[in-house]
Amino acid sequence: MATNKRFIPTVLALISLGMLGTGCGKKKTVVTTQGGQVTMENSGDKATYEVKTKEGNFKMTASDKGEISLPDNFPKDVPLYKGAKIKMATTTGKMMMVMQETKDNAPDVIKFYSDGLKAQGWEIETTMNMGDMSLVIGKKGKNSCQVTAGKIPEGTTVQIAVGEE
Repeated sequence: MATNKRFIPTVLALISLGMLGTGCGKKKTVVTTQGGQVTMENSGDKATYEVKTKEGNFKMTASDKGEISLPDNFPKDVPLYKGAKIKMATTTGKMMMVMQETKDNAPDVIKFYSDGLKAQGWEIETTMNMGDMSLVIGKKGKNSCQVTAGKIPEGTTVQIAVGEE
C-alpha cells in the first residue's frame, strides 16, 4: 500500500491529542483537528482508536486480556493459531495486522502458519528461525502475509501482517 509520508505522523499526533481526553473517565472521546478526527472508546480492558484523515484511515483495538475481534474483512484463507488470544488488531487502508499470544513456542507456531498458509494456496516465499524469533512470508495473488513469532516470558507473541502489496 502506498502511504503518504505524512499519514503516520498525522495519525500518531492525532492519537496523542486524543489521549489527553481519556483521563477524564469518559467512555468515548472525539477530537477533531485540522489534520483529521480521532475517536477513542474505552470499555473495560478494551480500547479502540479510530483516526480519519484526508491521507487515509487507521483503526486500532487493543486489550491486555486478549478479547479482540479480527478486523473486518480479515482474509478467511489466513489461519489463526488455536488457543491464541488476540491482543491487538489494526487496519490501515488495505493492510491489517493482528497480534496474538500463545503459550506454545515460536518454531511450532511458525510451522503451523507455514503448513496452514500452504494448505490455503499461499506460496511460501521465506521461512526463518532465528532462535527466539521465527518468520514466515507467503504470497497469494496480489496479497502478502507475514507472520512473526517471538519468545516472551509467558510463551510466544505472534504478529500477522496481511494485505495487498
